[in-house]
Amino acid sequence: MTDVAVHVHRLGPGDAEAWASLRCELWPARPRADFLHEARVLATAEGHAGFVATLADRSAVGICEVALRAHAEGCTTSPVAFLEGWFVRADCRRLGVGRALLAAAITWARSRGCREFASDTALGDEPALLAHLALGFQEVARVVCLRLPI
Repeated sequence: MTDVAVHVHRLGPGDAEAWASLRCELWPARPRADFLHEARVLATAEGHAGFVATLADRSAVGICEVALRAHAEGCTTSPVAFLEGWFVRADCRRLGVGRALLAAAITWARSRGCREFASDTALGDEPALLAHLALGFQEVARVVCLRLPI
């Protein structure tokens, strides 16, 4: 597939509905109300940024959230920009939307002094891993987290 005209802008108050809809596709187990609240907070949060990708018809087709962290696995500098969430509608994948979102997030991170950008994905989520690798991320670790209720 080829890239299409994608516009990426910083999450604003008018994007809450689109943000919530796309977040529900990414994390369907969480309530929509959580995402509406999250959009309002992210629109003004320090150390966090949300980005929305739209096509020529202004339909929202992708989102990403980046946050500043003191540390991230495999990184040696601080702060580190961390990709907290990244989603492109299934029918718009492989069109350059994810790349455009990541570029906006990297620009934001550089403007805040970051020299490294980190992310993670669930073990076994091969499509997400391949998307990261295609955009230049390098795998630095694999981890399984466990808990024992007592």
